[in-house]
Amino acid sequence: MNTDIMVGMSHNSTNDPSWNTIDYNCYVSGWYNGDKILLYEKGVYKYTYPDPYQVGDLITIHKSSQSQWVYIYHNSKYIGGFNTGTYNYLYFDSSIYHPEAIIQNIGTLHN
Repeated sequence: MNTDIMVGMSHNSTNDPSWNTIDYNCYVSGWYNGDKILLYEKGVYKYTYPDPYQVGDLITIHKSSQSQWVYIYHNSKYIGGFNTGTYNYLYFDSSIYHPEAIIQNIGTLHN
């Protein structure tokens, strides 16, 4: 896969297209890092998930109003999380590096 996408959650709903303004994000990297999933917090690298991803894989980013944590899953397997320090809601945020990259089937679930 030759695309790089960052998706995650942020405290602010600004329209800043830069990847390093996403507070808690999952970097799905095919072009730069060879089909890897990397986790970033406020623009700072935190972790590389060792299993490669493939087209059709599901990335889930979960934040409950009853928890201060953002949880990241790859095909339903937990791969990491961030303590946000708040129970408040966060905004969906993204940054796409390649024009042929696609983000699809975005949904929300209130709990």
